[in-house]
Amino acid sequence: MSATILTYHHVADAPPGHPRRDLFISPREFNRQMDFLKQDGFHVTSLDLIKNSLTGGEPLPHHTVAITFDDGFEDIFQNAFPILRAHGFTATIFVITGTLGAAVSQGDTSECERYLSAEHLRALSAADITIGSHSTAHRRLGNIPLDEATEEIVNSRKVLEEILGRPVTWFSYPFGSFNSEVARCVRNAGYAGAVSVIRDNRVKPSQVYYLPRVMVMPDATLLRFRYYFSALYSIIHRIKNRRRWGEYA
Repeated sequence: MSATILTYHHVADAPPGHPRRDLFISPREFNRQMDFLKQDGFHVTSLDLIKNSLTGGEPLPHHTVAITFDDGFEDIFQNAFPILRAHGFTATIFVITGTLGAAVSQGDTSECERYLSAEHLRALSAADITIGSHSTAHRRLGNIPLDEATEEIVNSRKVLEEILGRPVTWFSYPFGSFNSEVARCVRNAGYAGAVSVIRDNRVKPSQVYYLPRVMVMPDATLLRFRYYFSALYSIIHRIKNRRRWGEYA
C-alpha cells in the first residue's frame, strides 16, 4: 500500500559541534516540506488510519503520509508543532519516558538536549497529536534480555497513560532494534502497532508491528524530498532491505 511514514528527530538549527547533526532539520526547511505536502495534495493522516486500512478498513487516498518524531525533543513543541498546526497536519511523537523534562549534555559541546515535559505531552495530546512510546531508557531492545525489553515496553506505556489519561497505542523501537520476540512483546503489551527504521515508502499488512519509514535528512532538497515518495525509492530500498532485514522487509 502506498503510504509513506516520515521520521524526524530535531526540528531546530543544529548547534555547532553537535555529534548528531544528521538528526536536525531547520524550522525553515521543515516548513518548506510541509508547504510541499500541502500544495501537492498529500493526505496527512494518523498511524491509526494507516493500520485500519492495512487490516481491511477503508482504502487510503493516493499520496497518504504520516509524520512521526522520535525521542521527544522539546524543539518539537517549540518549532514543529506550530508549523504542523498552521498546515492542519497531525503527527505522532514517540517519547522516552526516562528523559521527560530532562536536559542532557551532548558530548564536548556546551549544548544540552532538552526533552518534552509531561505538561508538553498533555498540551500536544489535547491538540490531537498522538503520543507514543519510545521505551523507558532508549536501549537496543533486540540486544538485551527479553525480560528487560519487556519492562521497557510495558512500563513506558504505563507512565505515558498516567500522564495523558488515555490509551497509548503506538511504539517506536529505539535505534530500530527489534526481533520477532520483541515485536511479540509489543503486541502483548497492548500496542496497536509499532514503527521501525526499515526504509520504505510502502507498507504491508504483515508489517503492522514494524512499519517501515523514511528518515528525512538535513540535506534534503525539495527534489530529494519528492523522491522520498517515489516508486524508485521503494524499489531501491526493498533490494537493500532484503539483505539487512530479511523476513521483516
